[in-house]
Amino acid sequence: MRFALMFLLAAVHPMLLLHDYVHGSEPDNQGFEFVSLNCGLRDPPYRDEVTNISYVSDDAYITTGEKHDVSSGYSSLYKSDLTLRSFPSGDWNCYTIPSPARGRKYLVRARFLHGNYDGRGNTRVMFDLYIGLDYWFTVYITNAAEKYTAEAITVTVASSLSVCLRNTGHGTPFISSLELRPMHSEMYPVVKVNRSLGVATRINMGASNLLRCPFSTTSTESNAISDSSLATESGASTVFSVSIVQQLDKLQH
Repeated sequence: MRFALMFLLAAVHPMLLLHDYVHGSEPDNQGFEFVSLNCGLRDPPYRDEVTNISYVSDDAYITTGEKHDVSSGYSSLYKSDLTLRSFPSGDWNCYTIPSPARGRKYLVRARFLHGNYDGRGNTRVMFDLYIGLDYWFTVYITNAAEKYTAEAITVTVASSLSVCLRNTGHGTPFISSLELRPMHSEMYPVVKVNRSLGVATRINMGASNLLRCPFSTTSTESNAISDSSLATESGASTVFSVSIVQQLDKLQH
């Protein structure tokens, strides 16, 4: 598999940024909405108080695995991090999410918070993620209190999209949340049926805190890099952000 690093730099006026986000937050022209799964959720659907995004249980999208809550003492800004589904049985466990048609483009995001759900302490866990038959990312958990995120932009090759967790013999795979965001076909033209992009990092240049854009089509977060040479004055009209992505060449279908 070949990897190519790409640096995407944007300098955006806030009014243009807001316009793009508001437009992108509307349902697409086929009426297909966001998919936001709170894995292991036992409660009814809810709207997150921080992001204003509605989450549902993952029960309708997978038939295997066990539901767990993180242990007391572990916390998160997002409710979806506080439950998870683990997969102690089987080498492969896959979510199947319907898509309106072949060739639709999505941002796929998976989040993981171990939270000592199994009572074994700060266990190291490693497993692989796949989109369909194509390798996506290796999740390596080294801290039970840390939140881990994997993101990819991909195009469906069928009328559904599968996200699979593969047991590699280094602990029990698990997942806290899984999200799909439909994207306009003109975005990221390098992404095709045989090529995906994996996000290595997203950085909010010159800021002192994490940035989450509430109106964004993809609801992305950017980690802050505090650098006085890059920072803008308070109220300045330019926002700098960098995304570093990896090209993931997919199998021929």
